[in-house]
Amino acid sequence: MILTNKGSEAIRVCTFCMPWRSGSGGKYSVEMTPDSWKSDAPTLEQLAEHIEIIAPGASVSIPFQNERGAERTIELTGEYAVGEQLAKKLNVWHGVVEAKKFTLHLK
Repeated sequence: MILTNKGSEAIRVCTFCMPWRSGSGGKYSVEMTPDSWKSDAPTLEQLAEHIEIIAPGASVSIPFQNERGAERTIELTGEYAVGEQLAKKLNVWHGVVEAKKFTLHLK
């Protein structure tokens, strides 16, 4: 997932995210969020080590893997979301950004 700052000021984002995947039959949705973890949640200090400053017009990439079945075509949608409470603790941007839908055709 690539986040691009289309604003006129630099923003701070946390790139240490737990990817949540849902869907089946070749249609999946992935939510990348630094504040929703299972029992292995990182500490605030660990999250703070993964804060990126994105200058206006610049981008940062957040990698993830999408485990798939036998599908030959995969349609992915996604979002990056940060809650207000965590954003205040880390002094980062908060809100939801939806990724553009794309389709992968696998050989």
